[in-house]
Amino acid sequence: MIYKVLPRLMVSIAYSGLQLFVVLTWIVFNDIDVTVEKIWWSGLGGLLMSLYFGLASFLFEIESWSLLRQMVTHYLLSFSAFYIVAISVGWLPPLHGTAFVVSLGIFTVIYLIIAFIVRLFLRKQAEELNKSLQKR
Repeated sequence: MIYKVLPRLMVSIAYSGLQLFVVLTWIVFNDIDVTVEKIWWSGLGGLLMSLYFGLASFLFEIESWSLLRQMVTHYLLSFSAFYIVAISVGWLPPLHGTAFVVSLGIFTVIYLIIAFIVRLFLRKQAEELNKSLQKR
């Protein structure tokens, strides 16, 4: 099990570092005035979310669950993790109705876009595998 967890955590940490570098580059080139404390908290939030998503992908390996159950569970856990991290690092105000609804809407739209792209990728991959099997 540890051999499955460690690579995902390492990729998550690398992704978080790349994400932080992109944000810092944006800040530098646009001459945005921001405190080191805000950057640190946002970097921590990005790291925590990256680690979560790296580990949450294990949900899709539960073969006894339907794809719908995997997706709904992943979505609910992902939004919960995001909301907890977002409040903790200051991305969202705590217990604010409008912020909750707006963040839920934005998160859902982004989640659906990513899910659609992944579905297209997996469909194409399955078609290619089927073609290669038919050639044999």
